[in-house]
Amino acid sequence: MKNIAVCFIMMLVLLAGCSLQKETVNPSSNAYSEQTISNSENENLLTHEEALEIAKEKIKPPNEELIIEIDGETEVDGQPYFSVHEYYVSAADEQTGLSQTFTMGWYRINRKTGQLYKFDMLSKQEKWDLIE
Repeated sequence: MKNIAVCFIMMLVLLAGCSLQKETVNPSSNAYSEQTISNSENENLLTHEEALEIAKEKIKPPNEELIIEIDGETEVDGQPYFSVHEYYVSAADEQTGLSQTFTMGWYRINRKTGQLYKFDMLSKQEKWDLIE
């Protein structure tokens, strides 16, 4: 019974993570924006590799099985961000060969400042918390 409850909670987290992929939330005011960043942005922005390195340093995954990757680029209130996805892929089922992906967290990293925000998946409101 405990395993079923854990699987149910993981599925809810996965569904919550999937719904975030098309929405952009402002880390400070929680206002929505659907703008994307143009490729002609300022050269002082963090690169994909720099942002990923900062994210991995601040998130500190407890094991190597957790995957942290840049999932896209967005703009929130005129500020450029990378979306960061933290997830785990389960071992493949012996009979079907299929595996599952479990989202552990969604983050935004400001490409100008390097500030990392974590989406609070348990909050009833859209909420992004600054990770120090």
